[in-house]
Amino acid sequence: YTEWHKIEGDLRTLKQLATSSLPAIAVGVANALYHFFFFQDEHRVRMRIDTMTDALELYSVSLHRSRCLDPEREPRDVLLSMCTVKFFFVQLLASELGGALAAERKLKDAAEMLSFAADNFRRMRSLPFYATSGLGWTEPRGMAFNHELYPNFFGPVWPKSEVPIAAFLEQRFTEFHADLARILADEELFNHLGNLERNAEGLSVWPAGRRKHIELADLREEEGWKAQLCHY
Repeated sequence: YTEWHKIEGDLRTLKQLATSSLPAIAVGVANALYHFFFFQDEHRVRMRIDTMTDALELYSVSLHRSRCLDPEREPRDVLLSMCTVKFFFVQLLASELGGALAAERKLKDAAEMLSFAADNFRRMRSLPFYATSGLGWTEPRGMAFNHELYPNFFGPVWPKSEVPIAAFLEQRFTEFHADLARILADEELFNHLGNLERNAEGLSVWPAGRRKHIELADLREEEGWKAQLCHY
């Protein structure tokens, strides 16, 4: 508990540095706040308005620092600067903050935040990269990172007929389900498998410290632990 407060204090120090003289670190600090300080303490299942407001400011700083709002930017530079990711997080956090502020009856602040979210989306869509790229984003909920690199034929949810592995997974549901049930039923085995593959993911889940995961399938790298994770 004390260590988390120290880390949060360090991130706030870095936030001041990012917004005053070192904008290159803004997106990194924003990511750390988003992934590890999204929720309030264990007694209140609510978004932390203070840390997420800081994260929103930092993503906005990075948008400007990367010249993502410059209509003259070449598509290659837009991609390399991760502009879509930054626009997405600005959109996400501004929208969520607007809802959180409204829930606390801070209606003026909520209206300003939601207006900021709408303006951010309009600004993004007015840029040549987004106006002519064929991404097809007509409303914020249609945004998805993968659309920059992969065809956006069906929106965020693709029909099963267009995803070859879907049929394979459905046909073998019983085997996969039995294997997962066996792992979940044995806490020692679950923890053993989790320790074999320590994947540093965010803590933006609830309740804090109660939700853990293990990675069952990843073909990107050859690592010895993978053979132990799944019998099928």
